[in-house]
Amino acid sequence: GFRRVQASQLAPTEPLGEALELHVLRPEGQRLFRWVAQWLRLRRLIAAQPHPAMLFSFQVNTNILAAVANASLPAGRRLPAVLNDRANIRTTTSPTLRLGVAYMLRVLVVRWMARWAYRRARFIVCNSKANAAQVREFVGPKAPPVLHIANPLPAAEIQARFPARDRSSLLDPERPVIVGHGRLYHGKGWEMLIAALPRVQAEFPGARLRILGQGILLGELEALAEAVGVRGDCEFPGFLEDPLPLVEEADVYVLASESEGMPNSLLEAIALGMPCVSTDLSLIHI
Repeated sequence: GFRRVQASQLAPTEPLGEALELHVLRPEGQRLFRWVAQWLRLRRLIAAQPHPAMLFSFQVNTNILAAVANASLPAGRRLPAVLNDRANIRTTTSPTLRLGVAYMLRVLVVRWMARWAYRRARFIVCNSKANAAQVREFVGPKAPPVLHIANPLPAAEIQARFPARDRSSLLDPERPVIVGHGRLYHGKGWEMLIAALPRVQAEFPGARLRILGQGILLGELEALAEAVGVRGDCEFPGFLEDPLPLVEEADVYVLASESEGMPNSLLEAIALGMPCVSTDLSLIHI
């Protein structure tokens, strides 16, 4: 389905004139049929757009879908495409047997299709300089112009909502809270945090782990917490429209991702003034 949104609702400080239509594509059913349904619906939407217009998509899978839908149309109905890569292209397209042969083969297909799609874009926009460099290397000599635009962060607004407080000591020494927020998905390192909690509790017996977000790994993470004996000390509040209050009231923020483009979650925690611990994200250059 789709809903109509007034331009003033999207950019109140910069009126855009005419109203915009946002089409949200979420077909149900098996994975293959979802992709076919999305391709057909997106193809119809692109073909129906009055020119001038452009195609603007985000992330690898969506970029591939948009490029395929666009390329399947007659040349006169195609739109100039601006693709956005917000992750770490080297990691997301690197085949690995860690998650099984089927997953590895899928990644290989995604890798080939992503290179094909990115070469057909008018521009590619990345959210960090390092990711832009990776995309140029990944696409190769036929890469279109690759631009870097950092993720926006309303730091002043965040700090106005949450005045700075003394974080040199734990809010509750008997029950310190470690927090992270993001998608419950492969590569985010949630398993490592849960597995490490018993070691933290050896020094801080009441330590708790709070993981905010939703995703396909929820059941596995809950089972892991049960297996290592910390299920009662692990909180899974799920997805929240505004996760910052539950993040801010914790004592330490942890980002355990294997890779990131530019992690808004970590930037939000820094804006909150929290002590932060992170895996090596040296690929990021803000």
